[in-house]
Amino acid sequence: MKYIGYMLIFLSSIASAEELYFCSDNQATGFKKKSNYYMPTTFNLQKFELKILDDDRIQINSPSMDSSGLFSCIKPIRFTPKKLSYDVLKHWKSCTSSNGYLFNFNATNKRYVFAKGYGYVFSDNAGDAVAIRTGTCSKD
Repeated sequence: MKYIGYMLIFLSSIASAEELYFCSDNQATGFKKKSNYYMPTTFNLQKFELKILDDDRIQINSPSMDSSGLFSCIKPIRFTPKKLSYDVLKHWKSCTSSNGYLFNFNATNKRYVFAKGYGYVFSDNAGDAVAIRTGTCSKD
């Protein structure tokens, strides 16, 4: 019985390390291929879930992505002030996926920039676009 109690405490600490956010676009713009040229366009605003995993990676479940995206993150050093009272990597995320998405997030002010840039570079399909979305997230 004692071991079951330890196991439950251990598992609850793992689960609580992950943070879940609900995010909504404020703006969505970019370029879409029309008649063999990429033309400026706007996109429909979207909502998605952002999960900050306990290994400092993030997972995004977004309708604009084919499936849930797993992103690797780095500490955005260039914009890091010299003296902060908190761990920057826990609050600021600069993340990329293996399929051409970029996601920057500030957990302090809850703002993000979400970009898709692979369509123009890697594909000639008419449906591929270059997009950038800005918005905010909340925990409830």
